[in-house]
Amino acid sequence: MKNAINAFAILAVAAVLLHSQALPQGPYKTTFPNGAVLELLPVKAGTFVMGSPATELGRFPDEVQHEVKIERDFWMGKTEVTQLQWDAVMKTNPEKYNQAWYHGDALPMENVSWTEANEFCRRLTEQEKAAKRIPADAIFRLPTEAEWEYACRAGTTTAYNNGKDFLQKGTNCPELAEVATFRFNSGGKRGRFNRTKQVATRKPNAWGFLDMHGNVAEWVWDWYGPYDADDSLDPTGPQTGALRVNRGGGWNDFAKNLRSAYRASLTPTSSSPSVGFRIARSAVLGEEVVGGSAAQEAAGGDTLVVYFSWSGNTRQIAQVVASQVGVEPIELVCVEPYSSDYNTCLDEAQRDQNQQARPALTTQIDD
Repeated sequence: MKNAINAFAILAVAAVLLHSQALPQGPYKTTFPNGAVLELLPVKAGTFVMGSPATELGRFPDEVQHEVKIERDFWMGKTEVTQLQWDAVMKTNPEKYNQAWYHGDALPMENVSWTEANEFCRRLTEQEKAAKRIPADAIFRLPTEAEWEYACRAGTTTAYNNGKDFLQKGTNCPELAEVATFRFNSGGKRGRFNRTKQVATRKPNAWGFLDMHGNVAEWVWDWYGPYDADDSLDPTGPQTGALRVNRGGGWNDFAKNLRSAYRASLTPTSSSPSVGFRIARSAVLGEEVVGGSAAQEAAGGDTLVVYFSWSGNTRQIAQVVASQVGVEPIELVCVEPYSSDYNTCLDEAQRDQNQQARPALTTQIDD
């Protein structure tokens, strides 16, 4: 039902990333009242080859190699966001055990949607500003897909960031086990009872980042879509889409899905016990729109949040997004509403999707 209805949902949002014009001068670390310690490591600007070579075993067609320049230094989480860190920011300790599939303060937070991960970043930003631990013009955010792969590779060009390759299909990939928690080492005998493991129990990459391969896949900023080889300077992905990217693979994945170049995606409101996130941080003297300021200027420079909601879930999300960018959301209302019965509505939506229909609307949007 979610997929069928989302085919008609439009949520056009100009989101803001704030970038630093000053170089990160070492790790950023903060300790919360509940004892959780959040540490971000500095990443220096540079150029790398994103994607995988045609000869890499296990590769997928959407991993087309292209050179990318990361023009600005940034910080990124040393580990995936843990459940204790989540509680410190979201202050929802009782809900943690309802939301997380596996429970433990040092385990990565999972079953978190892309939307919820961004809400964590927003609240963390407000909390750290209130405590005067970050500048007034700094934010925490999800890393872009390019930033994530750049930090994951840490200068390597191999399938994994320990300088080793995926060598043979169907094996337990011992060359990966030292840096990753995945299907063949995340459980008991013969791989049974697989689950997440405490963060920072595997070897770090050359830049100090842990669990970039496995444990939980990690949400990044970008909409999923083909790479744009012409967009090679701090790329932020397609302007719009239906799916958001997650990277790195999880505890239940096979080795081929943990490669540095591997890409996965889900709808922004979906969650999974094998998907979590890590955060990035920028400080700013100016600001840029995700996807490039030129695209915003071509569209007239205004921010528009438009949505369709059958059950009310998308309405709630649109209202949160609209409040953050400072506009009033606009709801698309059909001349002939879909049925309020779940199964009937599913059939109607699937029919319209198959026919590429454009139902008449009562909503009017000026200019």
